[in-house]
Amino acid sequence: MNLFRERNIDYLIIFSFAIVALLLLIANPGYFNHDELQKLDHIKASGLISYLETYVALQQGSNFGVPVRPFSFLIQGLLALFMERLPVVVHLFAVLTHAAVGCLIYSACKQLNVKRTLALTISLIFIINPLGILATGWSAALMDRWYILFGIAAFICADQYVRLGNNLFRLLLVFLFSGLSMLSKETAVILPALMGIIILADPQVIKTKRFWQAAIVWCLPVLLFMLYRLPALIASFGSPDVSAYKASIHNVPEGVFVYLAYPFLILTGEAGNWVFVSTVNMYAAIALHALVCLALVRVYGLKAFFIYVCGYFLFLAPVLLIPIKAAHYLYGSSIILSVGVGVLIIQNWKEYPIPKIIGLSALAVLFSHTIFNQAFVYSIGQCMNTAQISTESAYASSNRPARVDFQADAGAPEHVLYRMVTGRNRIGDSSSLELSVSKSGAELPDNTLGLRMNSQCVVYSPIK
Repeated sequence: MNLFRERNIDYLIIFSFAIVALLLLIANPGYFNHDELQKLDHIKASGLISYLETYVALQQGSNFGVPVRPFSFLIQGLLALFMERLPVVVHLFAVLTHAAVGCLIYSACKQLNVKRTLALTISLIFIINPLGILATGWSAALMDRWYILFGIAAFICADQYVRLGNNLFRLLLVFLFSGLSMLSKETAVILPALMGIIILADPQVIKTKRFWQAAIVWCLPVLLFMLYRLPALIASFGSPDVSAYKASIHNVPEGVFVYLAYPFLILTGEAGNWVFVSTVNMYAAIALHALVCLALVRVYGLKAFFIYVCGYFLFLAPVLLIPIKAAHYLYGSSIILSVGVGVLIIQNWKEYPIPKIIGLSALAVLFSHTIFNQAFVYSIGQCMNTAQISTESAYASSNRPARVDFQADAGAPEHVLYRMVTGRNRIGDSSSLELSVSKSGAELPDNTLGLRMNSQCVVYSPIK
């Protein structure tokens, strides 16, 4: 079988596996958060052109917590056109993008002379890695997928330029993909560090002119973007108005603790929910992650441990400084975790039985976490969909007042109400509304419609 046909077959396997393994994400009838709905609201209120003028443009922003992601917002705006009638298109696109990243990981592995079986194993583990589920199931987190996709593409082109000889077109592609990655998400600032993989593959390349040319070209869009947003970056370290994204070195230890544990916290969807996890479970999860690291040391030596840890936290470096803990931030780290587990499970039983057992055990826990995360994302989407449909019905039958307040019945998922109304002023085709969520039993202001949500996510107008 020739190499071209072999790769095409493996790409087909990766895409097919992603569609089957993540079918629950594709079938989601609703959405994960208000972010998606806010973009849809803008387009419904002012049209696609207004949306593009607002979001698909470079701006400095008042602080680094203000997202400047023109490419990601362009894709999000186009997907919003399908949100109401064809949510399956939105979610299928997310899964296919995730699969495309898996194919690029496979391609990068093959380019680094990784054997076909291992390259395919790593890519398939990446597809079902729980660290990628929130970034895939939450359509508004598409920027995590896209900045990684363009980053791997930049790496492939840079490696080809460095190791296969001068080719200005490859150098141009490095610049292009680096720029697109920065315009997808600011976290791409760390991606030029991937040049270190080329050094690990062939230490002699660091002495070549081509290596430094590729490194400089990759860094150039990053430097230009960072210089443009320098005032916003400085503001993020001092302004009290950006508490959610206020960078501080004091946030690092907690971030390291949470992100090391999260992959193996089977019953935890959003990383921010770690505060509800028992101390025993947190340390058990970290212990399993530590065992993976020790198994890598057993098979490949101490150097493998340092490469793994540096690679895992490379993608987290920018967000470790902020207080927010979010699962979708781990999308890039899922590549390294997939590599670590992948190289363990392919080991020979006779030569490395314990590392192989550790790898298989870790994979079983990761897959269990993936199943939970898919069910978690689906349940929120289903509840959001039910709540939105019933809200429109209840609102239409109540003379469409300008102010609406929501309260949750006992046992109802109150957090879904916040996901549905935060930052929004629309119900169906009615706009310029004042929407709020109050605690159950709170007294409503005058001229305010009170709606309630029951445990089945149905929003209704109580009989007075």
